[in-house]
Amino acid sequence: MPRSHGRARSGLARLTRAALVSSLVVVAVLAFAGTAAAAPTTYYVDCSAGNDGSAGKATGGGAWRTLSRANSAALVPGDKLLLRNGCTWTGPLIAKWKGTAAAPISIANYGTGALPMIQNAHDIVQITGSYLVVQNITTRADAPGYDSSCGGAPMGWRVGFRLFPGSSYNTVKNVTATGLYNGIFVEAGSHHNKLIGNHMIRNNLKDVPPQAGGGAVGILLMGDDNDVSWNDISGSDACSVQYGRDGSAIEIYRGRRNSVHHNTAVDNHYFMELGNKASADTTVAYNKVYSSLKTAGFLMTRGAGDTSWGPVYGTKAYNNTVYLTGANSYAVQCIKGCNASVLSMRNNIIVSQWYVGYADAAFDEGNNLYWQQQGNPKVWFPMSSTSRKLDPRLVNPAALDFRLNAGSPAIDWGSMVAYNLGFRQDLANVAVPRGAAPDIGAYER
Repeated sequence: MPRSHGRARSGLARLTRAALVSSLVVVAVLAFAGTAAAAPTTYYVDCSAGNDGSAGKATGGGAWRTLSRANSAALVPGDKLLLRNGCTWTGPLIAKWKGTAAAPISIANYGTGALPMIQNAHDIVQITGSYLVVQNITTRADAPGYDSSCGGAPMGWRVGFRLFPGSSYNTVKNVTATGLYNGIFVEAGSHHNKLIGNHMIRNNLKDVPPQAGGGAVGILLMGDDNDVSWNDISGSDACSVQYGRDGSAIEIYRGRRNSVHHNTAVDNHYFMELGNKASADTTVAYNKVYSSLKTAGFLMTRGAGDTSWGPVYGTKAYNNTVYLTGANSYAVQCIKGCNASVLSMRNNIIVSQWYVGYADAAFDEGNNLYWQQQGNPKVWFPMSSTSRKLDPRLVNPAALDFRLNAGSPAIDWGSMVAYNLGFRQDLANVAVPRGAAPDIGAYER
């Protein structure tokens, strides 16, 4: 009997322990589920109605008021920080937070009216975090000074969006930067970022003396593996004591494996300049480049003979349409040791009023169309048998309509090089190819 009673008590103890463990498991699961199901938080910043003493989780008086308070927020993956439309703040905004691939942190706008503006900081929007989506924000600056030795040109360092070393996997889209030294600056050590659909307008500040040249850059890439696409960039042009004029829509300096495609550039001093021997493997595809500036250019790169700024290896320029009307326009320069390892240039339409280009040696060149507005284009590099000097017959160059007319020699004349790199749409989102072969230039007829 005692044994039987003992066995019963032992079984009851086991059941009690099992029930207790089961209960603890249920509690733990419910606690985890509650944590996992927690909704992301949206924080608001309102320059007029906000209050830094509030929780920031509602509009109006429930929003924060200043960027200083927003900078101190403890955002976690999935959270949003929204700036009220119509507001203006003095920067900086410091985006130091870290999202994840599945739950990025969004920094954007809300409300009606003009997009929120941040202005007049040394670096206006500072991005040091990862997996951030920064969008729908405008940046600008008053010129810190003017250079009397350069015709009173505006000068000083002001950057719209600066991605610092260590920042990665960020997306910057539909932002505007104007009146700055650099619109967007991706530093060395910042990588795998996407710059999409942005507006870089009249970024024309020059260096402060005694610096001789430099400045006026829409997007500067010193980091690696960045995608720069569907942006419009205009007015990157500044006085330079050393060079006369300087500026680039996009500049590559130290950056590697950057892809620059499907952008529209208007009236920049240069579309792209590449320098520094650490730079390599840049792809430039399906861009539309127009400039009426006197000394405008499309692409400048260097070989091993340029010990200060080169060599820059592995630049691939495919399916771009370039139209330069300036009296001293000079579309392509590949200098001091140009060769096939430095530059590959295929499937491009290049119309330039003065010189199509110069290279001091042969490079990888083919399936290009070269022209001058009055005919007889000046090409100072060896042309392959697949490239021709012919009028590309664009629809309306004066109106910047660079699509192809019927009968254009560019139709079905391209190679598959850009297609094989994954570029399957032209600048108008038309599938490539539509005929027997891709068309030359940025538009498929």
